[in-house]
Amino acid sequence: MSDVCAECCFFQSHGERGGVCRRYPPTIAGKWMPPGKDAPVDDCRFPWVKANYWCGEFQLEPAYTRPIGEAASRVAARLAKRFTD
Repeated sequence: MSDVCAECCFFQSHGERGGVCRRYPPTIAGKWMPPGKDAPVDDCRFPWVKANYWCGEFQLEPAYTRPIGEAASRVAARLAKRFTD
């Protein structure tokens, strides 16, 4: 495992092409004129990143949000039983 966006807790995947980084709030990417409006509105977006990008803000995804493998789930079940008996 390396410190790339795909492994970061702030990365939200949007398929094979990449995803968005949600480390900071969305930024204004421009203005656009909605149909029927008199004034342009801000177009706010999270930065688009590729899964193999890297930055200095990397944080590993917390273990409780990752799928548990079969061996790890057996150990967890044994530990849970030990503390409930």
